[in-house]
Amino acid sequence: MLGCKTCEGVQNPEDYKQYCYECIEGYSFNLTDEENRYGNCFISTFEFDGYFENNGYYEKCDDNCQKCSKRKTNCTECKTNYYKRLNGDDYCYEKQTDEYLTEDNKLDKCYDNCETCSKKGNELKNNCDKCKSDFHFYKNEQNIINCVQKPPSDNYYLELGNDTFCKCYERCDLCDFQGNETYHNCKRCHINYYKIPNNEINCYTEEEIDKFEIYKNYYPNDTERKIKKCHESCATCEEGGNDEETKCKTCADGYVFIKLPNNIINCVIEETLLDIYPNYYKTKDKNDYDIYYQCQEYCATCIRGGNEIMNNCSSCIEGYKKLGLINCIKEGEEIKNTAIIDG
Repeated sequence: MLGCKTCEGVQNPEDYKQYCYECIEGYSFNLTDEENRYGNCFISTFEFDGYFENNGYYEKCDDNCQKCSKRKTNCTECKTNYYKRLNGDDYCYEKQTDEYLTEDNKLDKCYDNCETCSKKGNELKNNCDKCKSDFHFYKNEQNIINCVQKPPSDNYYLELGNDTFCKCYERCDLCDFQGNETYHNCKRCHINYYKIPNNEINCYTEEEIDKFEIYKNYYPNDTERKIKKCHESCATCEEGGNDEETKCKTCADGYVFIKLPNNIINCVIEETLLDIYPNYYKTKDKNDYDIYYQCQEYCATCIRGGNEIMNNCSSCIEGYKKLGLINCIKEGEEIKNTAIIDG
């Protein structure tokens, strides 16, 4: 029998079956014939898809191999939808979501930030078709679209429809949606821009806000990037104040500046000022605004500011008495310098 080294029986011309126990050198059993796998001997160079010759026997290749050689995982040809990996072994793999096919039909890994891709990427140019979880598309200043976890600054929002970080309107530092000239859609304004009351989406410059008459007694708060109301005593201010320190730039109608003993200048109601501060007198400041200053320390009332030599008192505090027209002297104290009596 052709190919047999030892056998039993004779060749049956009708079914062409040989009953070989051992093949001669150069021949192997056909292990593809599950029913009669040890019956026939074939030339060892004869190829069966899915099998390889191993020491006189044809053994089955791995399931991923269409053809293999010498061992079952040494694929010489891959089954449909299976591929060898670039710079890898000779095994055939099913394509994973984070792999792509090279020009020579081999699998290679996408860049780390990609969930899917169609070509090789790197840190400068990711080439992702889809970003991996917690990463999103972002177009940089070179117009290259990469996948990042966070944009380079806060003035970007995530456009969920295309999974892309998009830049906010130019007046925004923070936003949730794209804005335009009419509707800025800012959550927080960019530096030197401020929100106004009853408008939580737009941001304005100080010059633009100054055109609104109703916001004259507001000031720009750089921390919150919005305008805030001055103290009620102010017509204008540059920062927020309180009853202890009003911090007015100009006073509101009916209010006037007063310089307090702690050197704080506040705005107070002028009508009742002298009831509360009787030892003050009225004059003009360097900007020609009315302002009240405290009289010399010995005066209960005065007409203008004084000093140790010329008190300028119109009345004296308790425990002091008039000395001449403008000065006050402590009761019981001797006059040491008569020259100051009449100023």
